[in-house]
Amino acid sequence: MRRTLLLALVLSVLTVARPEAASAEDLTPAKRADIARMLETTGALNIGRQMSSYVVQQYTDSLRKLRPDIPANALATLPPVVDQVIAENLARFADMMIPVYHKHFTHDEIRQLLVFYESEVGRKSIKVLPSLVQESMTLGQKWGESMGPEIERRVRERLGKEGVKI
Repeated sequence: MRRTLLLALVLSVLTVARPEAASAEDLTPAKRADIARMLETTGALNIGRQMSSYVVQQYTDSLRKLRPDIPANALATLPPVVDQVIAENLARFADMMIPVYHKHFTHDEIRQLLVFYESEVGRKSIKVLPSLVQESMTLGQKWGESMGPEIERRVRERLGKEGVKI
């Protein structure tokens, strides 16, 4: 699930849009098809597929708490059930995503993104960006934590000037 959220974040951060230009345009069948192709090319539809393991884990954990007597082999039957439901509804997820991309990108911008994502460097970016974002988030967390003591010191100092003791 974390990787899924990271992929969605990366896709949204790396693609700069002009909402005012995109929203004035009709969602033509050609634009719809190009957006669907882009969703497939970038792996955005894998978000739904990746959700399966998260959903299975949540159900398994809940069932174990509710019914600790359920045998492990019975719980092992859950992944194919969840996978099937997600697979059956993946097209609906794509249908929900298409208007979002339409809202933020013109058809020309979608075409440009397709050229990029279908290029060698675009395919590489799709492959490495989840790791890059994960590493960046880890570094960002460490960076943020490193500032914690100084922020706390300054906040205490400032509130002290206001007569507030922490």
